[in-house]
Amino acid sequence: MKKILTKDYLKERYKKVEISLDTISKEELYSYLAPTLNSEELETITFSFLFVSKVENLITRVLNGIFKIFIKNDFKNTKEVNQLIGLTISELHFRGKIKILKENSFPRYKKFIAFSDKINTLRNDLAHGKFKNLMYGKDKILMRQTKQKMIDDLHSTAMIALDGAEVEDRDK
Repeated sequence: MKKILTKDYLKERYKKVEISLDTISKEELYSYLAPTLNSEELETITFSFLFVSKVENLITRVLNGIFKIFIKNDFKNTKEVNQLIGLTISELHFRGKIKILKENSFPRYKKFIAFSDKINTLRNDLAHGKFKNLMYGKDKILMRQTKQKMIDDLHSTAMIALDGAEVEDRDK
């Protein structure tokens, strides 16, 4: 049964609570911030946030590499051109980066794009606070084998994507 959001209910729910990060445990803090989530779900959220961040960094690196290939023949590869590319890509949101790959019909990136679409769905769920039952495609991320599948898919699609772009050899 849902609670009715009355003024009195909201006042009680959000009354000032004294919390000191010096005295509260990590578990108590998480319980305060997300009282309906258990430790496995919190670990899944942490894994998911970090994973999405890693994938977005990879997409950015791939796009930077693709743009560098495009401009190599038409412009001098100067510091200013590289800064412009970096700034342009950094201003794009996650979906916009995927859209560039998709709409330019880069066939070699088909699997990477499909993988990135799944990660974008996960990213949206995280951004909108839909923490219960986070999914990777049709699989629950709470399950260890799903996390392993995500890592395996990242590695297999990343190799193809990185192979097609002029990417610096570094990992953030």
